[in-house]
Formats: sequence, structure tokens, C-alpha cells
Amino acid sequence: MTAHGGLALLAEFNHGLGVCGLTDRYLPGSGSHRGYAPSVFVDRLILMLQAGGRSLEDLRELRREAGLMRLLDRAALPDPDTLGDWLRRMGDPQTGQAGLVGLGQVRDTLTARLLRRDGHETNTLDADATRAVTRIRQQVRDTPVYSTPLTRRKRGTG
Repeated sequence: MTAHGGLALLAEFNHGLGVCGLTDRYLPGSGSHRGYAPSVFVDRLILMLQAGGRSLEDLRELRREAGLMRLLDRAALPDPDTLGDWLRRMGDPQTGQAGLVGLGQVRDTLTARLLRRDGHETNTLDADATRAVTRIRQQVRDTPVYSTPLTRRKRGTG
């Protein structure tokens, strides 16, 4: 049993896109060649985010989902500190931010595949709309509502 059964579909979708293969192709591996492949880090990070995770500590939730990990054939699960160290190395200016450059190549390759598949030459990504709605919701939730000059209450209370 697992509370995150829907992640199996998303994991299969990611697999179908070839995210892991592209990640291993474009992102630098560990210097020692004994650690996890880049795809292990990226795949587990994607799963964590798709499960609603908000911090690296949420990887521990995936670790507790043994049934899901067996279903997905994901035996290796780096701990949050290891993943955090890897993320810092990927963005390290001393290495020319090789990981960020590699992620850009993964993104560009996936985008090109999807555009070709769908018969398009361009696409538009509107990231600002989501941020605006989130910002507005947060402002509404945190905005005090004054019912009388003497009574102050927050929206949604009394």
C-alpha cells in the first residue's frame, strides 16, 4: 500500500520522456565515479516535488514509501544531505556551473523532442501567471479586514 500511488504514472511519464538518460548524458557525474549517477538525484528530486515536497527533507517521506519505491524499482534513494551537496556542486561557479548548463541542455533537448512530436516550431511558457495568482492568494490570506474602526480581524476569521 502507498499513499502516493499516482506518482507511479508520473514516474513512467518521466521515463518515457527519457529524463534519466538525458540527465546522465548532460550532467557531470561524481568525481569519484563511486557515487550516484546524476539521474538518481534528478529522478528522486522530481518525484519528491511531484509528491508535493517543499524541501529536501521531504525525501524522507519517499524513503518511507517502500511499496512505491519497489513498484518504481527505485532502490537507491540518496539522503537529503547528499542531494543537497550534489545540488550545490551542480551550481558551483568554480566548475562553470556545469550542472546548470547540463540541465539547460536537458531542457532544450526535451523541448525540441516535444515540439517535433507535436508538429510545432515554437512554444510559449507563461510562468508569471501562476506566480501572480499565488501572490494574490497570499496577499488575500494575509490582508487584515476591518469591520469597524475598533475591531480588527483577519479574513476568514469571526
